Amino acid sequence: MESDRAYAGEMGNTIKEFSPDDRPAIAAMREAMLEILRAARDGTPLAGRRWPPRYAAHRIAWHALDQAWGTGDRSEPNPAG
Repeated sequence: MESDRAYAGEMGNTIKEFSPDDRPAIAAMREAMLEILRAARDGTPLAGRRWPPRYAAHRIAWHALDQAWGTGDRSEPNPAG
């Protein structure tokens, strides 16, 4: 969640700290991030910062996939298969 909060900040949306199990806060943060990306039309950096919308979407997706793959790499092998 800390990475998502940092990414939201790069997009110009400051998110207050919340508990990792606070599902409503997580959903609200992700919806706010999607709204920023949906509203971006001309490719200029978000919130006057360095990330264009396309890069922000790429970076967020890459991080989510990297975390998912990393978690799978650390899981215990299935002894049956």
